Amino acid sequence: MSLAIILVIVAQFFNAVVALIDKYIVSTKKVPQPSYYAFYVSMLSALSIFAFLFSFVPIPIPELSIPSIQNVVIPTFLVVGASIFSGIVFFIALWSLFTAFRDADASDVIPVAGSVSALAALPLGYYILGTSLSKDFYIGVLLLVLGALLFSHYRFKKRVF
Repeated sequence: MSLAIILVIVAQFFNAVVALIDKYIVSTKKVPQPSYYAFYVSMLSALSIFAFLFSFVPIPIPELSIPSIQNVVIPTFLVVGASIFSGIVFFIALWSLFTAFRDADASDVIPVAGSVSALAALPLGYYILGTSLSKDFYIGVLLLVLGALLFSHYRFKKRVF
C-alpha cells in the first residue's frame, strides 16, 4: 500500500473523530450558538502559521516536508483579498456545518458535506487551476454524490441541508 493511501485512511479516521467531537460540543448547552464555535475554530485555524517555526526539523519520510519561512514573500493586494474572502467562506461553511450538527446526526451530515465539497471542487479546479479531469473522475464524483444522497435520504431533512 502506498504512503498516500495510508495517509488518506488515517486522515479520514481523524476526520470522523473530529466530526463526533464537534457534534458533541455543538449539541451541548455550553455553546449558545454554532456561530460562536465557528468563530473560535476559525481563529484556531489561523495558528497553523506556527508550522513555519518548525521548518528546521528534519522529517524522516522523503515525501513529506515542513514549509520553510525562507519561501514566504509579501503578498499582493489580490492575495490578501482572496485570503479574506476565503476566511469568510470558511467561517460560513463551519457555521453551516455546526448548525447542521445541532439539528441532525453526524453520520447524516458528514456524507452530504463531503459530497458538496467534492462538487464544489470540480468547477473550482477547472476554472482556477485549469485542470482537465478524466471521465473516470467525473463518474467517481457522481457515484460519491449519489451514494451520499442515498445514504442520508431517509433521515436528512431539507431544513438541515
